[in-house]
Order: sequence, then structure tokens, then C-alpha cells
Amino acid sequence: MENYIKKISTFTLNIIIGGILLSSYAFAKPGDTRIWLQGSTGSGDVKLNNTNYSVDTGGGTLSGIFYADQVYFEAGIGSSDLTLSGVTITSDMTMVGVGFVSGRTDYITGSGEESRFGINIIDMELTLGSYTSSATVTEIGYGSSFGLGDGATFGFGFSTDFDDPFTDNTYGASFIKSYGEALFKIGLTYNTYVTDARNSGNSTVLTLGIGTQF
Repeated sequence: MENYIKKISTFTLNIIIGGILLSSYAFAKPGDTRIWLQGSTGSGDVKLNNTNYSVDTGGGTLSGIFYADQVYFEAGIGSSDLTLSGVTITSDMTMVGVGFVSGRTDYITGSGEESRFGINIIDMELTLGSYTSSATVTEIGYGSSFGLGDGATFGFGFSTDFDDPFTDNTYGASFIKSYGEALFKIGLTYNTYVTDARNSGNSTVLTLGIGTQF
């Protein structure tokens, strides 16, 4: 069953990424597509069964977003490691999302303003030694970005768990600067979650990325 679900997720992701690329070449206006390659590192604290632990995390993602009038589609793949008390848990992720957008930011010129509200479906496969498990998370979120001029853009966003809102929240902010057709990004995210009185956690993650808009 896990392999079947993974195949469906991978197939769906390929379809969306293919649609983004085909649409951008076939009928999209300039600036309707962005691609990002990002790396991240961070740390945090986790409480498991009322015992506190420090954690470190790091990873990378490849993602893309495509705009079609007032709708956007996005997709991504990634992998990350979380180390807790010397034990490393590896997570492989695939993500697809869709939402509504108002306005538009040009990341090359650093002009315009946009707001987005949408939903992401994230399929994760967790590996600890020889043990593997899968989980699917659905998130809703809001994001906004606005140009600062001279190829600079500032953005911020918030997302939370769809099934149990405000128990698992992520807050983020980023600064992007263009040099020619290349985009360089630095971002900071903070995540906090509460499962119950004995289990909770938080993390702060720094992200560096390179991308392009076309």
C-alpha cells in the first residue's frame, strides 16, 4: 500500500511539474513561472513524553510555481535530516499545491505586490535505520510579497495544519535580490507545534536559494 501511494504521489507531482513547464513555454506570459533550488539548516527543541531534547536539521528542495490569471499551481521535491540525541531521521518529501493570487510581483525588477492563499498536500517518507513509514500532511497558508525596487523583493507567509488548525504553525520571511535573470534568496522560518501537554516542539530554519523567473 505504501509503495502504491508513493507511486501515485510521484505521478501526480510529475504531471504538475510537466504542466508548469509546458504551460510556461506554450502560452504563459513572461514572469508566470519561477523555479527554486534551496538548501536549509536549522535547530530547535522537542518535548517527547515530557522530556526535552535539542534537534538539528538540514536539507534541500527543488520547487516551482506557475501563475494562470488569478490561480497558481506549485510543486516540489526535497529531502532533509533531523538529528536528535545522535539519532538521524531522514525525510523525503513531495508537495503539490494550488491557490488563488491577487496582484503580481515581478522578482526580476523588484516591482509590484501580490497576495496568495492556497492549500498544499505534502507526502513524506520517514526513514530511521531500516524502519520506514509514510505520512501525508495537508496545509493551508497565506503569503504576500512586494517589490522594493532595484530587483529586491520582500516576502512573508504563514501556514497551518488543515485538519487541526493552529496546532502546527509555520511563519516565514524572505529577502530576494535579482542579478540579471538569476534570483538569490535568503529566508528564515519558525515552526511550532503542540500535540498534547507532553509532546510539542519548535524549530528555526535558515534557507538560502537560487532561482529564476521566466
